[in-house]
Amino acid sequence: NILRDPGVTDIHLTEGRPIWIRSGGEMQNTSVELKHRGIMTLSQKLLHMPGYDRMNFAIKYKDRRLRLRYSKTLSRQQLFIRILPERPPSLSMIGHPTTFNPLLQSGSIQPGFVLVAGATGSGKSTLLSALLQYYLDSRPVHVITIEDPSEYIFLDGLGEVSQREIPDDVESFSAGLKHALREDPDIVLIGEIRDSDTAATALTAA
Repeated sequence: NILRDPGVTDIHLTEGRPIWIRSGGEMQNTSVELKHRGIMTLSQKLLHMPGYDRMNFAIKYKDRRLRLRYSKTLSRQQLFIRILPERPPSLSMIGHPTTFNPLLQSGSIQPGFVLVAGATGSGKSTLLSALLQYYLDSRPVHVITIEDPSEYIFLDGLGEVSQREIPDDVESFSAGLKHALREDPDIVLIGEIRDSDTAATALTAA
């Protein structure tokens, strides 16, 4: 089962073309071709999704968390699947055991703004998930996340987490952030800053 292979992180599906996977960081051709309308069949019969009018999804399938991205290439349907860990990794696991000591050593959460940027696939979501789970495990805080979609599922520890997904829970990043400020947060994670309204509200909150 490809979902159980610990080396596989991504599956690339394109109708009428072979399936590709990323294993150990490298792309590999499986030589298994996806038939016409195969993505619709996969979505409805295997993943039990009503359709793919939304471009981004995160779902749970056979105890695995999957991030789905629907797209097209030369009028052919595509589906990109990212296989997510069952829980956020630790900072040590991703090679940052001491990077965030200035943020973590203080006994209380200080006002501020942390910006994480990088290319697609560079590990932004993984880094943020590890940092937030550390806070939840070790601090009595309330963490609110606003994401499209919610990739990692965080666990309550000493702190409490509230996760919001666009558009099911909130209509936009800016609206979700404005609502969050009325809900007693210590830390707010904004999945993306796409517009000036979100940026201005984020700076005000910080």
